[in-house]
Amino acid sequence: TNQMNHKKVLLLHGWGGKKEKHWLTWLEVKLQEKNYEVYFPKIPNNYNPNLTRWLTHIDTFVKTFDPEIVIAHSLGALAWWHYQTQNNYPLAKFISVAPPTFPSFPAKMQSFFPLPDLCNLESEHTIIYAVDDKNIEIEVLQKIEANSIERKSGEHLDHFSGVIELQEITTLLQ
Repeated sequence: TNQMNHKKVLLLHGWGGKKEKHWLTWLEVKLQEKNYEVYFPKIPNNYNPNLTRWLTHIDTFVKTFDPEIVIAHSLGALAWWHYQTQNNYPLAKFISVAPPTFPSFPAKMQSFFPLPDLCNLESEHTIIYAVDDKNIEIEVLQKIEANSIERKSGEHLDHFSGVIELQEITTLLQ
């Protein structure tokens, strides 16, 4: 497929929601400059995430927007993994950034685990993570059928880690 035809991008934030100084906010602007149609909704209850509720919201986003590309950070990536395995939604590309592999805030993240089986995802899947991310077991990510981009540092690749741009994503979308 001609990648230039894929113009509709859904961005999914993680625990704690949309942040001003986050690479997702930077990416939204970058993609709009390249004429992508970008949808970056706020998921309610983002400080008390519940998978079932998040999946209901994501289903609404998908039915409203019909994305061709999904780019998700942290719990947003996990939520999409569950959504995609349950609905087999056809995507051109999926980029998961810093997907946690175990619940680091057990009460808050428990509903997102166990991780779904990602063997049969139809879409092209890339995982971007940092080796110093304390929320990730690299061995778990390596078992997932996906391309991976490993950063030497950057922790959870979020505003707390000072990561406000992710050039790797713009490269993947060229």
